[in-house]
Amino acid sequence: MAENGKRDEELDLLLPWYVNGSLSAEERTAVEAYLESNVQAREEVALLSAMRQNVKEQPLENSPGDLGLQRLKREIKRGDQQQAPTTGKVVAISSWWRPLAVAACLAVVVQAGVMISVSDRTGGDVGIAGVNGPVLQVTFAPTATEQEIREVLQSAGTTIADGPTALGIYGLRLLAPGNESANIEEALVKLKARGDVVTFAERN
Repeated sequence: MAENGKRDEELDLLLPWYVNGSLSAEERTAVEAYLESNVQAREEVALLSAMRQNVKEQPLENSPGDLGLQRLKREIKRGDQQQAPTTGKVVAISSWWRPLAVAACLAVVVQAGVMISVSDRTGGDVGIAGVNGPVLQVTFAPTATEQEIREVLQSAGTTIADGPTALGIYGLRLLAPGNESANIEEALVKLKARGDVVTFAERN
């Protein structure tokens, strides 16, 4: 039962990507099978679909600037210097706020699908972008700590290149030389695996 509950939570986290049509064939099949047996999930998909249409009709807002990014970079750098121990703790999404979190994630997914490049929105000069520009777009859970964000970025072989936008979207670049498609896909898999920290991850 516990294993089934964990699996259901993992599938719940995929609902925004299902509605947005950006899941892999395997993930989509798993979600569709889950929807057939879960009334609550079907209702949530209906709600998210309605929200998706509503968000698409809203105008894009301007980026608030680099203040948020600079603060996050400073915290991540400080954490690296402190060499904090790694924790394997995974924060479970509470049932009472999960629909709101998923809905918010969907809003980001939709907006990211119609927005122009994050680097164009912010001017592309944020100090740590390096030669290579952002190849991924992500948003982080409001409850994610600096250490958790740092661990996820390191695990995926990425670093923050720019952002955040008004929707809280950060641009990531790969640490390894080049932007090979395989490396990007591998980074995406690792980012999406940490749904407790990363609420949205997609190619730029």
